[in-house]
Amino acid sequence: MRRAGFTPLLGTVRLIMEVIISPPIKCSRSQEFLLFPLGDIHAGSIDCSESAIKAKVEEIRTTKNALWLGMGDYVDSITKNDPRFSMDGLAPWVKKSNIIESQRKWVGNLFTPIKDKCLGLLTGNHEENEHLRYQNDITRNICDDLGVPYASYSAFFILDFHRAESAIHQVIVHAWHGAGAAQTEGARLMRLMRLVNEVQAHIYLMGHLHAMTQHTPDRLVCQRGRVKSIKLAATITGSWLKAYTQPKQGQVLSPTYAEMKGYKPSRIGCPVIHIRPDKEEFTVES
Repeated sequence: MRRAGFTPLLGTVRLIMEVIISPPIKCSRSQEFLLFPLGDIHAGSIDCSESAIKAKVEEIRTTKNALWLGMGDYVDSITKNDPRFSMDGLAPWVKKSNIIESQRKWVGNLFTPIKDKCLGLLTGNHEENEHLRYQNDITRNICDDLGVPYASYSAFFILDFHRAESAIHQVIVHAWHGAGAAQTEGARLMRLMRLVNEVQAHIYLMGHLHAMTQHTPDRLVCQRGRVKSIKLAATITGSWLKAYTQPKQGQVLSPTYAEMKGYKPSRIGCPVIHIRPDKEEFTVES
């Protein structure tokens, strides 16, 4: 069991393998909640859009009924043993003799103002590469710093919304950091559709691809003897890492990994999922 410190919106959570169950979330009829998936920040890279992610954190902090979860790749976690490493690719604040730890602390400070609204943090491939090579469990350490649940590489988040008259509306979120290098919209959409076809949930979140491709299918269900259509929400969760950066006058920068591979420009930002528990409505706002 982990204590996430959610107050007053959330309290203690129960962690069962990759299933994170929220405590009762109080809601009224027709009340709307906003879910922000934050990931692929790549803090410590000079190409990280630090001002944009800081603004989004402040938006979450000041937004009523906001919830968020982490999608992995919070730190860039690229060091000299990685062929992608370039010393001039580090942000100015990164300690050159302590790269990973300075990036981890930066992320912890970033998330501290909104830790009470956090459902949990997935880990990403950038953290796991460091974890497997050097036994440095970055994401779990960030979770320990913040007092929020560790959600592994993929997880189900079970959100139980309770009205005063004790009606319960359960919303199931499936979040996965993601894998692969799909570059076309068609390939990204097909990967998202596979997730919807293979996993049962109301909301599907996938990171890693630095895009905001969406899929909003309708699913016919039978609940309590009534047949109804539910519109699901599936989305890739964006990024905060710019793929292409123009050097300032007099500045010398090495080409980015994305530039050398010819990747598409990243979609900076994250989608917002609007949740209407009483109506079982889930919509995605880019």
